[in-house]
Amino acid sequence: MMAFSQETEKRILVIEEPGFARVCGALLALDGYRVETPGKEGGVGGEVDLVITSYPCAERVTRDLVDREIPVLVMADCLSSGLLDLVRSLNNSWCMIKPIEFEKFSSVIRRMLQQEGGGGYEIR
Repeated sequence: MMAFSQETEKRILVIEEPGFARVCGALLALDGYRVETPGKEGGVGGEVDLVITSYPCAERVTRDLVDREIPVLVMADCLSSGLLDLVRSLNNSWCMIKPIEFEKFSSVIRRMLQQEGGGGYEIR
């Protein structure tokens, strides 16, 4: 597990149903990330280093992310044309198909946060 100093602490916004958001947040906190959930407005406001959401929930936040370089991890139960259209619409997105293995999830998060300016999408 990684631990980040205060200078390098990464902010991750988790836009998920409350139960999964708590579990996801706890797992990410083990690696030293600062995890946030959306405010009352529900969008992506302020500066964050990564957004984690699921499909089809991700469709609601896409409009906030389309022209931004924030990396987005979209988790889904299965591949679909709607999912592919969504990840193609984002500047820097990754997609993971559930069930999610913790080690793989942690590795993908680290890789996404280490990228300088992304582009395109990747499905894991």
